Amino acid sequence: MNGVLRVALGAAFALSAPASCDRAHPTAPSQDETDAPGRPAARPDRRPRAGGSAQAGDDPDLDAAVRRALGEIARLAQSAQAKLARHDGAGCLADLDALERKVPEFATSYLVLRAQCLMEAGRCREGKTRVVAWYTGYGGMTESGARRVADQIAARHCRGGDGTVADRVRTALTDLANAAYVDPRAPSYCEERLATVDRLSPRLSAADRDDPTIRGGLAALFHTAAACFARAGDCAGAWRTYRDRFPVPQDLPREAAEAVVRD
Repeated sequence: MNGVLRVALGAAFALSAPASCDRAHPTAPSQDETDAPGRPAARPDRRPRAGGSAQAGDDPDLDAAVRRALGEIARLAQSAQAKLARHDGAGCLADLDALERKVPEFATSYLVLRAQCLMEAGRCREGKTRVVAWYTGYGGMTESGARRVADQIAARHCRGGDGTVADRVRTALTDLANAAYVDPRAPSYCEERLATVDRLSPRLSAADRDDPTIRGGLAALFHTAAACFARAGDCAGAWRTYRDRFPVPQDLPREAAEAVVRD
């Protein structure tokens, strides 16, 4: 029996066993009653033996309790994932707290999900620390590798709170790329992310600028931001962004530079 079913069976049996066992064990008949001709044989003992465990299929009520327990676990886990996708960090954490109160053993199964929810709730540093701990403790990664993974995850979830300047720039660049190539958004969405990059990128350290996500994102910003506006249906904004941010060589004559941008 796998761990999830064993946990659910334990929780479900604790709730349903008294009633089930009462029905399976009516008041013991007298010796005369058990020896009476034609009387059906007494029902076999269906309670779990000492040291044993309840098994699905032994009792309809127990089966139903197991299904309810598993259904509630699945509902909470799915709800947490949905809230994370909507950037509702507080709601995601509330679902995980409820799930772990019911089944504490599941805490380790949702460590990375909890870390992402912490990031969305503004607790970016704690979330990154948990990601590093998981990947070094369970994923077999070095600490430097785990930190890079944590930065990549933070790029999707650290929009404010105690996130660093680099965290917020990564997230703005990731949002722009997502809106440009995967999930189109409104022009205002592109404007807000572009403004975040323009405001914060001058504060990046040399080490931050050497980060692959930031270095590549800034180099491609003229194209990614223009594509964000284009996918949003703002062609004028797309052209303006592409024209103004195109990396034209300094020594190229103006007329030639304009021709390069147009082409």
